Formats: sequence, C-alpha cells, structure tokens
Amino acid sequence: MTTKTESRGATGTIYLITIQIVSRGLTFFGNQALLRYVSPSHLGLAVQLEALSISVLYTARESLRVALQRVSSGAAATKSSQAAVNAAYLVVLLGMLLGTVLSSFYLYPAGSDLLDLPGFKPAFWLYGIATVLELLAEPCFVIIQQHALFKDRARAETTAAITRCIAACSAAIYMSRQQMVMSVLPFAVGQFGYGLSLFVVYAWSASRVASSDHFSLLPKQLQDESNAALALFSKPLLKVARAFYIQSIFKWLLTQGDTLVLSYFADLQSQGIFALASNYGGLASRLLFQPVEESSRNVFGRLLSTSNAPSTKTLRSAPKSPELVQKCNQALHYLSTILHSYTLFIVIPCFTLLPQIFPILISTLLGSKSQWNSTQTAQLLSAYSYYIPFLAINGILDAFVTSVATEAELGWQSVMMIGVTGLYLSVAALFMDAMKLGAVGLVYANIINMVLRIIFSLWFIQGWTQENIPSTPGKTRPSAFRQSCGKSLPSYACLFNSGLIAIGLQAQGYVKVALADNATVAELSRLKFGRLNLDLFDLSYLFSAAVVLISTILLTESEFLIRTVEPLLPKRVKSRLEPYLKDQEKKEQ
Repeated sequence: MTTKTESRGATGTIYLITIQIVSRGLTFFGNQALLRYVSPSHLGLAVQLEALSISVLYTARESLRVALQRVSSGAAATKSSQAAVNAAYLVVLLGMLLGTVLSSFYLYPAGSDLLDLPGFKPAFWLYGIATVLELLAEPCFVIIQQHALFKDRARAETTAAITRCIAACSAAIYMSRQQMVMSVLPFAVGQFGYGLSLFVVYAWSASRVASSDHFSLLPKQLQDESNAALALFSKPLLKVARAFYIQSIFKWLLTQGDTLVLSYFADLQSQGIFALASNYGGLASRLLFQPVEESSRNVFGRLLSTSNAPSTKTLRSAPKSPELVQKCNQALHYLSTILHSYTLFIVIPCFTLLPQIFPILISTLLGSKSQWNSTQTAQLLSAYSYYIPFLAINGILDAFVTSVATEAELGWQSVMMIGVTGLYLSVAALFMDAMKLGAVGLVYANIINMVLRIIFSLWFIQGWTQENIPSTPGKTRPSAFRQSCGKSLPSYACLFNSGLIAIGLQAQGYVKVALADNATVAELSRLKFGRLNLDLFDLSYLFSAAVVLISTILLTESEFLIRTVEPLLPKRVKSRLEPYLKDQEKKEQ
C-alpha cells in the first residue's frame, strides 16, 4: 500500500492542482472575455511585458526556491525559517536590480512605434509595480512553502487570480463603454491586481506562522553566526542556491526562448497569435504538470536529502544501509508511477486525439468569423499537441534530477544546458527564418530541446540507480533502472491499439477527400448548430476513437488504475480491493 510520504505528496499535489485549476481556469475565461475587445497586437505587447516581469521573478527567486525544497520538512524546517526569510530578502534586492537592468535593455532599442502606442507607458509602470509586489511577497511565500501550508497557498493564488480576472475585464469593459482607444492597459491593470492580492494574502498567512513559531518576517540575526554570512544569511543555503542559480538562468532562457525568438523574427500580431496558441496548448501543462513537479520535488527531497546538510551530497557518501536503499526504491517507484500515468493520460491522447480536437476547439470558442480564428492558429495548436508530452516527461525527470544531484553534477548539468540552449535558439532561428516554418517551427525546436533534456535526465538516473541501489548477487533480475522503465510504460496491447487509433485518425483526412463527391458526406461537413460550424464527419471519427481509446485503457490498465486511485478511495472500498492487490503482488514476485 502507499507510504506516508507518498500520501503527503499526493495531498500536496491535489492542493497544488486545485490552485492551478482555479487560477488558470479563471485566467483562461478572463482572457476569453478580453479577446472580444483586444486585437492580436495588444496581446502580443502584453506577452512582451509579462515576459519581462517573469524574467525578473524567475531569475531572482527560482534558485532559492529549489534550494529550500532540498531541506527536510518538520522540525528542521521550522528551525531554518528565519534563515529562509533572510535569504528571501536577497531575492527582493536581486529582483529589483535585475528589473532595472532588463527594463533598460527593453526600452533602449524600442522605437517610437512602440513607445507611442496608446496606454503603453502606464501599462509598463503597472507591470513594474506588480513585479515589485510579487518580490516583496517572497519572504512570506518561502515560509508557506517550507511549512507545506498548501491551503494558504491555494487561498492566496486563487484570490489573486480572481482579482486579476475581475480587474482586467472591468478595465476593458470600462474603456469600451467610454469609447476610449483600446490598448494593452487592461492586461496591466489585471497584473497589478494580481500582485497586490498575492502580497496581502501571503503576508497575512505567513504572519500567523511567524507569531506561533517565534520568528520574524523581517531580516533578523541568526543564532548560529559561525555558519552565517554577515550573521544573516545561512552559508549552506546560499551555497546550494548559488549552485542552482546558473542553472535557473538557462532554464529561463529555455522558458522564455519562445518570446525572445518571436520578438526578433515576428511582429506583434504574430506574437499575439502564437501567445493564443501556446495558452490553449499549454493549459494542461500549467494545470497539471507544474503542481505535480513541485509536489514531487518535496517528496524526493524528504526521501533523498539529508536533514542537516542540504548543500552536500545527498545519499552518495552515506553507507548503503537497507533503510537508505528502501528510500531510493520508494523514490524510483514514485517516479515510475507518475511516468506511467503521464503515458496513459497525456502521451497517448496528445498523439492521437488532440491534434484533431484543437482546430474544432478554436472554431467553437472563438467563432468562425473571429479575427483570431485562422489557419495559422489551428496549425500551431495541432503542432503544440505533440509538444505537450515531451514537456510533461522532461518536467518530472528534471524534478528528480535536481532533487538528488550533487553540486558537481548540477554544475555539469548547467554546462549541458548551455549547449542545449544554444542549439535550441539556433534550431528555432533556422526553422523560423531559413525554412520559413514560422511559429510552427518554434514548436518543433522546442520538441528537439525537450528530447535532448530527457535523454540527459535518463542517463543521469541510470547512473544514480546503479550507485545507490545495488543489484542482488547471484540473481539475473534486471537492474532497478530497467525495472523502473518497464513500470513506466503501459502494456503492449495499450500501445498497439493507441498506434492504430493514431493511424486511423491521420487517414481520416484522406478518406474524407476520397468521399468528397458523396452528398451525405458533404452535408455532414457543412452542418451548423447556431454560431458553431461543426463537421459531423470529423466528429464521428473523433468520438469513435475516443471511445475505443478509453475502453482500451480501462481494460488493459485496470490494475494500475486501481493502485493509482487507491489513496483517494473510502476505507470500505480499499478493504474490498486489498485481496485483489495482494494476489497481483504475489504474481509479480
């Protein structure tokens, strides 16, 4: 059955997924309303300003957040609360410095065409103030994260998302009714509301923890001055954060590489269309992958990190006691379970159904006559559906690697990411400019980038398992890494049937062309329901494929599905399933 650590990880994951569903869902519907008022150029400019804000926040705070996740929870985390708060103020200072520098680099080459756009200057300052507010909330955030207060985090981010949605839509409606020239200003007003709400709610939640645990939310001298820089900052914590910092810069380049390349090779309208496509295509990644990765880092950190030396090797220098080997096996089992779930519910649907569903989705949500509804948008969404699985797999593998890697190995990973970043930007420029693939070429470059990172992570995990999980002498059983890879994949029957479904859906277009002269097929393809243009010939194929796919997964992966949902089931149901699961365990042994 599930361990206590995995149960806590599952609980944290559920809360984080809830946060993302509410906040991103509200953002999604808010943007849907805004699209009725703004043009692709307005959205393109909003993407640039948001990318500037994200760049400051990510490069300033990501390394400290990852470093803190390597510290064990519980009493050790409580004792280090003041050290975490003090270190967070370095993030505030660094973020303000980065914001000044990056804003100057953004504004200096900007021509009058950009600076003279209606609403640009107030929008720029509102985004800047919102960024400062999020930086000031960081000392409170690290306390909430360190004490695993997922309910408080859900409250803060949900409130902020609601505020952003209401503020942005209200600003757009007001400008429209006052017959003002529409601009990027509604997005900026929404971002300001988000930053202000986040700061207020985080501060309120963290102040209660600080009062009960007797530490300060302001910088305060540490008790162990011998192990602190300037008597304020924990040296071990800063050492780990420094090791992650260079890596965070290259992750930022990979994360924001799309915006950088697009801003150089495309105009604002093309950037807006790509932003729309990536928002639809990346909705699942923001709703599901991000909270799973954050929760998994916490689980891996609790299982595999030492409690007293977060900046040293994790388990490499420790003797291979049965308890430590068991923890390594638990971490590997947790990883393989997530990868297996990803394969069933993300990889297979994204390679079969999603490329066909996205064009229909755009026509349904935006309307056939919308200025956003174009062939370019549909092509981008279809291409993005192939990118989503690689994004998911890389995210969870990277969470494992950053949780167990030593400082030297993190350095090697940073060197690898330098090469990957350079290759990614070069391939993106080649696809977009030389091969004239446009924004679709940027998606293909992202896929290549993720494949290279996945290969590196698998190579690292293989070496890690060989060192930490010794093979049993005298037996020819496969290694722990090979067993984990086997458990990560669904059954051959499931993969085979999924392949047939994918081939059938790809052949659908050729069948439709061959039957183009058939009157019934032509009538079904032109059928309309109100404002919706629905091609019932295509929908019948999709519905049939979806039914076959779901049936295949339920029949071939029933045991895995039961094990996965078992922690969420009532006790009565668990007791009835227990004999079945024990029989399956005996068969596996």
